[in-house]
Amino acid sequence: MEKDKMAREIISFVSDNKQSYASRAVCSRILGQTGDVDNSTVMQLKNAINNADDNDLQSCYDLIK
Repeated sequence: MEKDKMAREIISFVSDNKQSYASRAVCSRILGQTGDVDNSTVMQLKNAINNADDNDLQSCYDLIK
């Protein structure tokens, strides 16, 4: 799957499911932060996800699917 499409789906999932374990795991992996996910965290994720390593992106995608 295309990296951009995976990134969009991950961001959409996290935005819609801020309190899920998967969203917290994605933010931990991409941003290196733990704890609650809020709108600010989603914005940080949007800015950082395109710089994510391919393996991290694939792992995050697998988490949300």
